[in-house]
Amino acid sequence: MVAQHGLKLAETAARAARGSLHEARHTDVEKRTAALASLPELIRSSSQDGEVESRIADVLVQGIACAHVAAVVQLTSEGTAGPQVEARATATRDRRPAELQPRRELVLDAVRRRQSALYRWGFPTHEDTIAPEELDWAVCAPLPEACSPGWALYAAGRLQGLPRHAPSRQADVLTSYLTFVGVVADIFAALREVRGLQAERVQMLASLRLAREIQAGFFPRALPAVPGYELAAGSRSADATGGDYCDVLSLGSGRLGLVVADVCGHGLGPSLLMASLRGVLRGFAVREPAPAALLGELGQALYDDLAPCHRFITLLYGSLAPAEHRFDYANAGHGPVALHFQAARGRFSSLAEDDRRGCPLGIRRERYQPCAPVALAPGDLLVLGSDGIVETHRAGARFGMARLEQLILRLKDRPLQEVVDRALEATSAFHEGGRPDDDMTLLLVRRI
Repeated sequence: MVAQHGLKLAETAARAARGSLHEARHTDVEKRTAALASLPELIRSSSQDGEVESRIADVLVQGIACAHVAAVVQLTSEGTAGPQVEARATATRDRRPAELQPRRELVLDAVRRRQSALYRWGFPTHEDTIAPEELDWAVCAPLPEACSPGWALYAAGRLQGLPRHAPSRQADVLTSYLTFVGVVADIFAALREVRGLQAERVQMLASLRLAREIQAGFFPRALPAVPGYELAAGSRSADATGGDYCDVLSLGSGRLGLVVADVCGHGLGPSLLMASLRGVLRGFAVREPAPAALLGELGQALYDDLAPCHRFITLLYGSLAPAEHRFDYANAGHGPVALHFQAARGRFSSLAEDDRRGCPLGIRRERYQPCAPVALAPGDLLVLGSDGIVETHRAGARFGMARLEQLILRLKDRPLQEVVDRALEATSAFHEGGRPDDDMTLLLVRRI
């Protein structure tokens, strides 16, 4: 049936799924940046699930210039004809009400393979969506099976201004569409997880345990293997959920994006802001802006969420170039656990005392400046973490930077994950009662 209708598989998401979104060549960057920047407000202001789904569909249409229709879809339970596809919310380019019949084969393929998928077809059929004569592509990105089984985002449209004899150009454009839909799917999935926690009264002990498990998934489960470098990370929350954020992003240029952030306070409220920060930052980082530019975009996107409730976020984001052994970064008020250990000199220097360090996100709107780049020699360490590690206290005394530096010096030749674990254990044990009153996060990078 598919062959008779001229439907042909143009690409699968093996080359452009979430694990390799950075490989896509992006078009309409301004549209997508604006669409992604609108998501924090969506998270804050939507009170009903149906409203969130409608706005997500609208974000897809507005972010893809050639999209005619987009939807949040879900596979229904299997019947005699197999699972069916339900469009839970639909948005169209002209904002007119329309009935959508997503291509069942595309949605089934994406959900079952757990990979984003892209289809092209040669000429329209009555099995397609609204106004089939105007459509020649469709993409589908599934949400994670663990939190949203059978859910996916779907968009379809017609390429405009691209000749059929330029297949490579068409492939670039369509792959960028697939990338964008996948990024929005990741953000939407995180949003659904957070809203699910709210609905289940996360203040109850069982729900708080679930929240802790979900938030643990926001931190990198496995750090990338980088020739010539060793990486390790760890985090402990003061409550069941926390406001610390740590990430390592594999970027398309071969660089690594390193981020540590601390939402003021700890508990459920900061964890919601942390989830929003993570989704927006990852969406922006796909384009690989300079660290200072990325902080500026984050500040603009999150200001209206943070300022009214008097919340702020300290954040350090940097780009590590392994081939050049260089770390370029910008700082939004983060410190003091931001250090460069110079192995040849056996001393630490602070990355938080650069005079171009900006203020935390949410304090005011500002343009951030790049801090002085860091050259990494063999044996050098980057030490990035939240202030909870050094502000742990006992009998009026703080654990402090001196103890942290001494611990790292003593263990500097040990595997980095051991160093991270020992540091978190030491600071936890230092606190009265063995339970710190602030979240603690530590990320270490060593040039071998």
